[in-house]
Amino acid sequence: MSRGCLLLTFFLLYLFSPFVGVCQQTTLEKIAPDKPQAASGEANPDEAAEPELNRVVKPFLWKIEGEKPSYLFGTIHVSDDRVLAMHPVAREAFENSDTLFVEVKPEDTLKQMKALILPFDVKLADLLDATTLARLDKQLEQMNPLYAGRHRPNYKIWAWPLILPNLEAQLKNPKMEVLDFKLTSDARAKGRYVGSLENATSQMDGLDALTKEEQIIFLQDSLEGMEEADDEDIDYEAKITNLYLKGDGEGIQAYFDEEMSDDDLPEGLADKILKALLYDRNKEMAETIKKALKDHPDKAHFFAAGTAHFVGPNSVQQYLKEAGIEAVRVEVDNAEPDNADNQSPAEEQTGR
Repeated sequence: MSRGCLLLTFFLLYLFSPFVGVCQQTTLEKIAPDKPQAASGEANPDEAAEPELNRVVKPFLWKIEGEKPSYLFGTIHVSDDRVLAMHPVAREAFENSDTLFVEVKPEDTLKQMKALILPFDVKLADLLDATTLARLDKQLEQMNPLYAGRHRPNYKIWAWPLILPNLEAQLKNPKMEVLDFKLTSDARAKGRYVGSLENATSQMDGLDALTKEEQIIFLQDSLEGMEEADDEDIDYEAKITNLYLKGDGEGIQAYFDEEMSDDDLPEGLADKILKALLYDRNKEMAETIKKALKDHPDKAHFFAAGTAHFVGPNSVQQYLKEAGIEAVRVEVDNAEPDNADNQSPAEEQTGR
């Protein structure tokens, strides 16, 4: 379970940290870790192999035919202008929708955060050994010194592997919304209904059910991956953002499979984590989508969630297909990018 896999949580789960809004960047200077710098004129290997894109060239968008067409839309939970701009075809589908469903709507995020926090009389420092706690604090100090030590939020053990990449991304651009929240703001400005695809309090029940020992192993393995990435100066966030901009579902799944094949975790633990983070949540999302389509067939619905929920096995589309609902990937012709606004999407017949 490396840092690469943890950063795939950007495709899985958005956890809003209220500490980012309270502590402004002007008063809490982010400290960057000491990393080796490339020699002058020496290209970063990852960048050389994968040129950075300046826009979304293929959206993660699936169409559901009906009285009015509805859409599944894959997002990535990073603050990036290229992502926020969206592909014109996806933007058009969103603009023509009557409702919006996101993983957890903004007013439910407080419930979500409460589910991640330890009981008042339980402290993280009492649950972790001194070495693991120090490693966690070191990661927090590199993001912002006032998040470590006695200022450290009292999250549950299993929550930290998910919190750390989300917190780091939010601190980079504390005033910029992620795509899911931007869609919510836009929909509400137009007076549209906004709903949650998941129950905010039970969203992570599977991880909460892990034993204390399993949670500690999950955290320790995650910290090891983060430390290795820091030492090697690898920007995994840029890498996965590029996969999103390309619309490369196979690339995301291949990357996910590679990271989840980590043999460092005890047998069965990686499967438990994957089931809790992805498969169980996919089932719940599919049920919400089925109900919305059944109860309001006269509405055009726009269902937005992390892209990992829409690629690979046991995807949301698979559970919908079992209920007789077909979602087809929308394809776009990017031969002439400058004319993207005038292009008509063609549907991929083999899409999930």
